[in-house]
Order: sequence, then structure tokens, then C-alpha cells
Amino acid sequence: MLYSHSIAGCVQRTPKKNGSDNGIKTADLDGVLSTLENFKETFEKESLYRPFTITEETADLVNINDIASRINKNFTHLVVLGTGGSTLTGQALVALRPAYYEQKVEIIFHDNVDPVTTQSLLNYIPLETTCVLVISKSGTTLETLSQFALFYDTLHRKLGDRATQNFLVITDPKDNPLRRIAASLDLKTLDHDPEVGGRFSIFSNVGLIPAAVAGLDVRAIRKGAHMVLADFLSNRESAPAVGAALNLCLIEKGVNTTVFMPYADRLNGLAQWVRQIWAESLGKKGKGSNPVTAMGTIDQHSQLQLYLDGPKDKLISLITLNQSGGKPVNTAVFKEKSVLYMNGKTMADIMTAEQEATLHSLENQGCLVRHFALDTLDEATLGALAMHFMLETVATAHLLKLNAFDQPAVEEGKTLARKALESVKA
Repeated sequence: MLYSHSIAGCVQRTPKKNGSDNGIKTADLDGVLSTLENFKETFEKESLYRPFTITEETADLVNINDIASRINKNFTHLVVLGTGGSTLTGQALVALRPAYYEQKVEIIFHDNVDPVTTQSLLNYIPLETTCVLVISKSGTTLETLSQFALFYDTLHRKLGDRATQNFLVITDPKDNPLRRIAASLDLKTLDHDPEVGGRFSIFSNVGLIPAAVAGLDVRAIRKGAHMVLADFLSNRESAPAVGAALNLCLIEKGVNTTVFMPYADRLNGLAQWVRQIWAESLGKKGKGSNPVTAMGTIDQHSQLQLYLDGPKDKLISLITLNQSGGKPVNTAVFKEKSVLYMNGKTMADIMTAEQEATLHSLENQGCLVRHFALDTLDEATLGALAMHFMLETVATAHLLKLNAFDQPAVEEGKTLARKALESVKA
């Protein structure tokens, strides 16, 4: 496998730490894994699971790469308009490129309607050479439609009818406002797979077009993901199955917070996306657990104190990477003896020491910690991790007797927002 997954830090320990132990019993875990067998037997038969089985396909990747090639050839900037899964999926993948990686096309995900940020972006981008990718599965998303209207009007005032060449739309193939608008303006429009929900669209054109523009190997992303899917379907104790069983056992014991903490900046986008799919898929009928994101080493100085010395009511998923590279640190130049222990060490050495120290500290303090260990971080590994958390999420939903693919509670907020907007005088 492209990663290892250890739950040793979540199993009941002897002797117990501080006189208590909220870890799980292996017998309880084994019992839950048995109940997942029936779920896996019907997995591929259900149309709801197309977000997973799409990783078996390769034919559409030709078109995705062709679109990315045209964007790279004709534009200097790509602005992705959308919110939720429409942008978080692409961000999770594009983040594989380091923050200061020199790319031919600068990719910007604009996922909010803050007026200051929006106007600042419009002032920043070169309108003539900016491609705008508009994504909304339903085609009715208030935030996305308002973003689209503002960006199209701005570009059209500058470029006239040529502005149509700067837009690309992804939406459901059924009739909806976004599709009708795109058709009326003669904008190139791609189908959002109708069987793939927005937050689970990471392996579709929604996530893969930005990834391909960033120069990532989208075939490798799907291949890594499919390896995890195949293992899940054939292996009773696959990592996603064990993860789902672990979550159920801990939720039933009152562990209501789950923390995703990677030690690599390039995984920050993945953590943000995992937080979304976990919250929207499981937060129903009074069930679920609260997803929190943390980053190593940054949150060693903000959240770790709580995790180590606060209530042991959190499952902490630590993701570490076999670090390498970087120039040695020359602390001898400071002429300060207290920092000589760092001299000659690379940033990779320092990050390795930090992540190992955090893992051992959490274990020593009796925290509920599981460990994802990565040897490398590339497209296949990122695809594998994304598939892991998708499978773990829907399997946990099944165990909790929830529908992982809807979000009924947020619909009220959408309706109220539209009504409030209708009452505002233009």
C-alpha cells in the first residue's frame, strides 16, 4: 500500500494511563468489521458509489488533459469559482504543488462572497489572460451564481464578446439556471457527473481539471485511489474498514471530536476537504463527530496543549511523511551555544524530529492517536489518501445508519438566504 495505518494508540492499554483508558477493545473492533462485510458486498451495485468506481476509468482523462493543455497554452491565470466540494476537491489535489512552486498558470480558488476579497481578486488578475472555471453541480448555488455574474460582467466590459472564450462551466447535465445561462452565452460547458455528489467529486473533472492544469498526473491520482478501493473490497481488515470501525467504537464511547493533523503543508488542502466530507456526511440525526483540522508543526503551538493535557475525548489522526531535502541550518553563525544542537541539520531533519516527538507525546499521555505514515507524497499517494477518507466516511455513515450523500439541514439555510436577498432593494 501507499501508506500505513496504525491504530495501536487507540487500543486499550495496560497499565492504564492516569487510572483511566478510553481506548477500544480489539474484540469490539472485530465485531464491527464483521458487520461491514455485507456493506461491501453491495458496494459496487449501488449507483451512489460511482464517486469511487470512477477511479477504474481512463477514457475521460484524455479530454481532461486536453482542456488543461489548452488552459496552459492560452492563459496565465485560472480562477475556480464555486464553494464546498466544487473548490475544496481541486484545492486538495493542487496543494500537492508546493506553495511557491513556479507554474505556468497561477491557480486561484475563489470560494467565498466576501466583497473585499472578491474585488481585490478582480483587481489583481489580468482579465485578458484569465480563464474562469465555474463549478456548481446543482446550477443553483447562490454564491457561485453571484460570483459568476460579477466575473462575467467584469470581463465582458473589458473584452466584449471575446469574454466567452475565457469561461468554462461544469454543472449537472439536467436543466438548471447555470446551464441555461451558459448556453445563452455560448460558453463551453462540461457535464458534472450526475451520480457524483459535489463533495465526493475529487476524482471527476471537478477535481482533476485544476490538478491537470497544475501539471499533476491525473492518471496516477486515480490509480492510487483505485488501489485503496480494490483493497477495501477484498480485504476484511483494509485501512478504511478499520478506520470506520474505530470511529464507530469511539463515537459510541463518547469520543465526539476527530482531528486530522498532517505534517506536510501539501496535505493541508486534503485536511480541509476531509473536514467537509466528514461533517456533511455524518452530521445528521444528532449523530456524527466534530472534525477539526490541525497542521504540524504549526499547531504544536496552538492546539497540542489541549490534546495532550485536556480531556481525552478526541481521535487524533496524525499523518507523517518520510521527510528529505533542504539545506543544512548553519546556527554557528549566531555564536550562540544554546542553538548549536541544530547546526548542520536540515529542515527535513527538524520536521522528522518534530513529528516523531508529537506522536510519542500523544501516545505517552494516553491520547487516542492513530498514525498514517507516508514514505513519499506524490499523485498516487494523494489519491490513495483521498480514497481512504472517502471510504472511511461512507462506511462510518453506514454503521451509524445514516445516508452519507445528502445534507438536509443546510437546505433551510439556503432557502432563508434567498428569501433575505429577495427582500433587499437593488
